[in-house]
Amino acid sequence: IPANTLRVGDQVRITALVRVDDNNSTDTLTSHLRFGGNNLSDQAAHDVADADLVLLEATVFVTAIGATGSVSWFGRGQVQDDGLDADNAGVATVDLTAAITIDVTATWSGAHADNKTTLKGLAYEVIR
Repeated sequence: IPANTLRVGDQVRITALVRVDDNNSTDTLTSHLRFGGNNLSDQAAHDVADADLVLLEATVFVTAIGATGSVSWFGRGQVQDDGLDADNAGVATVDLTAAITIDVTATWSGAHADNKTTLKGLAYEVIR
């Protein structure tokens, strides 16, 4: 998100979709959605299957702007056919005078050539 564009009262809705392309046996996958370095949505370690989808969603509320801006959020993570797994909420200080990075990470419990994921989609919307 470009620097200095968010205002007090803005909501940022973020959605990410991760696909498990291949996995090794019982290795588990942990996924995170981050906003300005803050972990918004976690998908706890799961023994996923090939072709499973992981949905990560969060809504961020801007409560103060500037270099010591403040945001509150609620996020959740879900694995296909597994139901809701994790909710995450919090408050953090974010430098809103700088560009805000939105990151998605996926970490396997074990290193193996079969463990592969693809970020299928990442979208955000600023609501004023």
